[in-house]
Amino acid sequence: MSTCLYYPHYTPSQLHLRSALLFYDNLRTIVPLEDQYHVSQRDHIAEITEIARNDDKKSNTVTIGMLFPDDAYFGWWNSATERDLLDLQINSKENHSELNARLRAVSLIDHPHQYYNYRVADVDRDGQLALMETVVSYGWRLIAAQKMPEEAIQYLTDRRVAIALPEYAETSSGRLIEMNPVLMREDVADYIVARLARDLGARHDCLTLGIERKTLAQHLITGNPTPRQIRATFMKFALPCVIPEQVDHLRIGDYWEIRSEYKDLRDDLNTLINVLVAPRNLEELSDTQEFFSETEDLVNKVLQRVERQKKTLSRQKAVSVASYSLGVGTTLVSSLIDASYGAFASVATIFGAPVVEKIVNQQLDTLVKDDRSGFVRNTAMMSAEILARANYKPRELPPYMI
Repeated sequence: MSTCLYYPHYTPSQLHLRSALLFYDNLRTIVPLEDQYHVSQRDHIAEITEIARNDDKKSNTVTIGMLFPDDAYFGWWNSATERDLLDLQINSKENHSELNARLRAVSLIDHPHQYYNYRVADVDRDGQLALMETVVSYGWRLIAAQKMPEEAIQYLTDRRVAIALPEYAETSSGRLIEMNPVLMREDVADYIVARLARDLGARHDCLTLGIERKTLAQHLITGNPTPRQIRATFMKFALPCVIPEQVDHLRIGDYWEIRSEYKDLRDDLNTLINVLVAPRNLEELSDTQEFFSETEDLVNKVLQRVERQKKTLSRQKAVSVASYSLGVGTTLVSSLIDASYGAFASVATIFGAPVVEKIVNQQLDTLVKDDRSGFVRNTAMMSAEILARANYKPRELPPYMI
């Protein structure tokens, strides 16, 4: 069962969540205990957990779990080397004079809950919104206070790269979004969360997956990359490229069927990636920039192969994108795109659907012999099926047939 630890936010977007769960059976995020319930109720999270719970076949297993930060942050905070790197990150930019003036104008008070030993901004709901609008415009974002030592919050506040709030709620509805958030300069927040994810991932045997920004993965690696870090970096670059954005538009039932059909891809993921990256000798690259450049180059070449495979699939005119609604019910058949309904109906009528399926399988076997790992072949087929189902519109029946 493959497991990834997503960071830096509480949850990935629906697009990134669905993409990741096509390759992983288990997804973990870093969420403090007091925020876990309302995070689990977010629509795109609840939708997945609900359909997984109601899957009678139990063959399409998914778990979305939340890891409490616990004390994992002390590993990097107590390291003199990593503290020096933090200072380098802080000093890599200077605040705009307007931002510094705004931060100096905010009064700090003891946290309303006495068991928290750090100071927060003394602002009401409207003042909180105004403060957030200002700092976000300068590239700041929210990070949970529980993802770092309290000492770090005060240290970063004094350096004017962070300011804590007692809570964050929607202004219009009052719905709680996060307890104990800290507004922080994004690059500094990325540094902190990446190190927390690295240490939690090692503790829970999870592959860390930071999709949004390249710097998230860069913060994880010092020296020669480990096999786990190589796989994580490969997937970090590959995931947004090989899975079309249309996965976000799929009906949940269609998404769930596609995920079930490509179970083998998840089961063999680590082996498949190892086969792809082995010729590059990435573990020998101690220069981080060179490692990322080589990995990006590899991903681009894999993506080109995936696109070529999809074009090959699209040229097969034997079956229709609507084949799954006609009872053929096979991954290979429903993956092939750009075919007409009439072509499939004629072939299926003459030879029968099982014969068509056999012919298509034989053709595909000869087309992908060079893909020893199976990653390119299966990913291309899965991507094609996502596009087919996302674009599929049932034929409208005449009124008298309804």
